[in-house]
Amino acid sequence: MVVEKSEGVFPNGRPYSTLSIGDGRGTITVFSWDRPPVEVGDPVEVVGIFHIWRYNFRHIIETQRITRSVTR
Repeated sequence: MVVEKSEGVFPNGRPYSTLSIGDGRGTITVFSWDRPPVEVGDPVEVVGIFHIWRYNFRHIIETQRITRSVTR
């Protein structure tokens, strides 16, 4: 579930988004070069590459795809 969302622009003008995804036990940062159509509270599915120390974040997933999940 998305617990925090922020958007920014790098000095070179390229926009990006970061999401904190959590399950109540912990969180991980998700980095996207897009503006994913998700909001805080949305359940999500993320496919990407796990990085250590990239873009000044300690551990992140750089997304290849992020979609809002359907809860059942």
